[in-house]
Amino acid sequence: MDEFNRVIGYDPIKNELRKLSDMFKNGKYYEALGATLPRGLILYGDPGLGKTLLADCFIRECGVRAYTIRATDGGVALADHITSVFREARENAPCIILLDDMDKYANEDVNHKDAKEYIAIQTGIDESREHEVFVIATVNNMRKLPDSLKRAGRFDKRIKIDTPFGKEAEDIVMHYLSTKKVSRSVELSDISKSMDYISCADIETIINNATVNAAHKRKSSIETEDIMTELLSREYGRPYRYEKTSTVSPMKAAVHEMGHLIVSEMVSPGSVGLISVLVTEKETKGYVHTCKVNRDEDSEILVCLAGKAAVEIVYPGEIAEGCSNDISEAIMNIRHNVLYNGSLGFALLDVNYHQAVDEYPSETIRLNTETIIRAELERYMLKAKKMLEINMDFLRKGAKELLEKGYLMYSDIQILKGKYSFTMNRF
Repeated sequence: MDEFNRVIGYDPIKNELRKLSDMFKNGKYYEALGATLPRGLILYGDPGLGKTLLADCFIRECGVRAYTIRATDGGVALADHITSVFREARENAPCIILLDDMDKYANEDVNHKDAKEYIAIQTGIDESREHEVFVIATVNNMRKLPDSLKRAGRFDKRIKIDTPFGKEAEDIVMHYLSTKKVSRSVELSDISKSMDYISCADIETIINNATVNAAHKRKSSIETEDIMTELLSREYGRPYRYEKTSTVSPMKAAVHEMGHLIVSEMVSPGSVGLISVLVTEKETKGYVHTCKVNRDEDSEILVCLAGKAAVEIVYPGEIAEGCSNDISEAIMNIRHNVLYNGSLGFALLDVNYHQAVDEYPSETIRLNTETIIRAELERYMLKAKKMLEINMDFLRKGAKELLEKGYLMYSDIQILKGKYSFTMNRF
């Protein structure tokens, strides 16, 4: 049995790991061509993506002795423990050493440049060059590791593990739903698109919690509402319970979120997998989940500003509240365009500008830069408003339907686009 079949999705990564494991099992074919086994491999990415599971499958597939080191091993003497494990591994080669969550080995060292734990790993790898000792490490944050450890000759290969999306996310959702009793009304494509770019661990937890909630309500099967309630509880950081009455203005929140949806769909059709508003007696919040990310920086800026633009169009003369994060992100992208991409042909590129934003070469350049950024912010706002104005019927009626239902899934959004004659012209 192929051990990698235990992992859903990640086919390109599994194939790469299969190739390395084949070198353990059929080394003579590689030696005949002069190929040598890489010294080490780092699997890196956000927590909960299955890095340790992939590493474990690799070890099982190789079929050799393995040692696992974690930050909890050895207590204050972790560096000594690492040295001891490498020594034992050399004596029992061929073998594999798994350094699980390696970026957590030296949390007490702010810069991690000279942490004794990492020096012990470097030394262990260097001293094992003449032995069949392969090192595989899982890492959440590569920036915590010193360059001297990550370099070729120590870790020759690095593979990034991304959050699942598209067919991969659908396969993972289907896998976790396969053991549950699910209502026939549940649309798998809707569920998977609402969970694109969410970790495998979170998908598993959301589906299991939805099952628990359905059982608690004595339902005969899991319904879409159960899954969406649990997913939105995760996003809002509180139990999701939709109320249609509020002491604040829920319609503004709905208009704001519909603004993001409209511009996102105009610049990248089919990009929104879920949109919702949380309405309570004290507050309203909104959430838009992107299920397809293929937007350029200009499009990202327009999408960021679309919520504020929508409110200002529907409620002229009123201040659009709750937009500070959107504006900050838009300004960050505009600043990057001005200073680094040279999209405006700005002079800073001619003076080899590579400093932090707060370290301008001169006060004049700083003032010029901020003036351009403000002007660009206004230009993007005007463009976002023009894009929304050609879809005003969709904006107003879509916001009402969103407010009525609390959330709209991918299929709901596509139906609305046909129902209210969604226009794609983005100028």
